[in-house]
Amino acid sequence: MNEQSLDKKKKTVTKKRAVITMIVGLIIGLALITAGIIRTNAIERNAAADKPVLAAELAALADQEFDLEKQQRDSFLENGFSDEYYEIARQLEQIGEEIRDVKSQLRNTENLTFEKSKSIPFFVFGGFIIFLTILGSLSAFAAAKVRSAMPDPLETMKQARADAPKVARTCPKCGATTLPDANGRCEYCGGAIQ
Repeated sequence: MNEQSLDKKKKTVTKKRAVITMIVGLIIGLALITAGIIRTNAIERNAAADKPVLAAELAALADQEFDLEKQQRDSFLENGFSDEYYEIARQLEQIGEEIRDVKSQLRNTENLTFEKSKSIPFFVFGGFIIFLTILGSLSAFAAAKVRSAMPDPLETMKQARADAPKVARTCPKCGATTLPDANGRCEYCGGAIQ
């Protein structure tokens, strides 16, 4: 294999590595971004599914609260501040807490900013990986381009030797006065001339 074909093969390998690196990086980055989108959509779907259930629960608790308030009024009118009155007041207090909890859960289903913010790292890391992959691949392509534009140092040296002015020298091997060839050898015996 000659030097030109070896150099061409190196350039091809470098380009193939850059393309493979870019493809793998894009796949990983897009997978992370897709995971973030799926997570965000799941949060929204769960909130949308919970909203009607919570609204129905809130309505049922409000009806219960209304009925207990009516019972408490009737109990007060019949017996005054009796044990039954205080028992109903305790039940009303529990229902009031449950109503506040359900209302809080309803507000949370409407304001999903915090839950959605948990997906941000997926988008950031995915984008970062894509950015680095593209940057690295473009750098590899640019390096291959620069390498291909640069002359081969070995070829340059051979050319400089061939273009050098010819000076007659004495061959140490055969003693002949000769002009060295491009490889610095005697034209008669092939011995090395310094």
